[in-house]
Amino acid sequence: MQIVLISASYPPNPTSGAERVAQMLAEGLAARDHRVTVITTQPKGIARLSELNRVAVHYLPVRNVYRPFDGNRPGILRRGVWHAVDSYNLLMAMAVRKLLLDLKPDVVNSHNVAGLSAGTLPVMRNLDIAHVHTLHDQYLLCPNSMMFRDDKNCKVQCVACRAYALPRRHVARQIKSVVGVSQYILDRHDNFGYFKDADKRVICNAVAMPPEPESRSQRPDRLIRFGFIGQIRRSKGVHALLNAFMAECPNEAELWIAGLGDEGYEAELRSASAGSTSIVWCGYVNARDFLTKVDVLVVPSTWHDTAPLVLLESFAAGRPVIGANRGGIPEFIRPDRGWIVDPDSQKDFQAVLRSVLSCKDTIDEMGRHARVYASTLSLNRFLDEYECAFEDEMKKKSTRLIEQGGLSDA
Repeated sequence: MQIVLISASYPPNPTSGAERVAQMLAEGLAARDHRVTVITTQPKGIARLSELNRVAVHYLPVRNVYRPFDGNRPGILRRGVWHAVDSYNLLMAMAVRKLLLDLKPDVVNSHNVAGLSAGTLPVMRNLDIAHVHTLHDQYLLCPNSMMFRDDKNCKVQCVACRAYALPRRHVARQIKSVVGVSQYILDRHDNFGYFKDADKRVICNAVAMPPEPESRSQRPDRLIRFGFIGQIRRSKGVHALLNAFMAECPNEAELWIAGLGDEGYEAELRSASAGSTSIVWCGYVNARDFLTKVDVLVVPSTWHDTAPLVLLESFAAGRPVIGANRGGIPEFIRPDRGWIVDPDSQKDFQAVLRSVLSCKDTIDEMGRHARVYASTLSLNRFLDEYECAFEDEMKKKSTRLIEQGGLSDA
């Protein structure tokens, strides 16, 4: 197959979980001898074509009031204008259309499109190219992609969200095949009336299996280490974890916190935990190395996190997870491989931490169950399911052309 993936960012530019998934998919499909091309943004410089691990990558400069993903955060007015333009950026849509006319793909799989614009999504329909869209977040519902404001999850769209989402809702109607990385994200869009006539399926992200991990019982010190790794932002709930830990088990366990993010928020947390010898601030570290050094990962997100990759990586490393009852997180956690917590309730958080401390001898066993589950989320399974989604959409296109009595000129 000739496959084009559309992704907001792509290596060597900065990436988050969604873009890592797109890269994993692109390189996996290329290894299966598909011809794979990625269309992505270029934070600096001019348009260019490169090749990375057998994948051709077209980097397009963002034609907007500023370029995202370059590390700068403009003022609120410029951000507002940027999001308004990004809701239907005709210049970016035209650039993507030109590439697709040259590439003539069998199928296009779009992922996050911030910067490339929601305006690129109808291009495939207009050119009569089979198209599958993957939902990683709430970009089509909300300009910040989270529907999270003033430390609360939005139950309805605010006036600003409805305004920004109006053109996005329109383009969503033209998408007829949708993949969710969790059932939650499909249901979330369905609740707002999106993709009513589309074929929908969940394809869980893949996770690589590292070598068999060391068990707690093999470590000289038997103190339980709780760990957090990710962006240090309020929406990630680090404050909820820190407060519960300091109240419940300051001398009976350790808490390792790794990652970067909001410097002011991190400074606030460091100040609150100053003097504690049980809390270790690790900074930016390799996730795989970090997971070998902790016993239980904590994912305390206060926003509706769709399907955090680090949760699956923890399972693959043989580490059970304490996960927030938010978004798609509970879909992955069962009692034999983790615990569910309400991050808004310090009492509940403390009770869960206490429960872990009281059953420390079962942590290794839970880690084994977690690792077995992670082994079912293989790259081959992931690629098989995407190939099936692509083939189904291509068959629908062929059937439609036959019913129309001819082939498209596109």
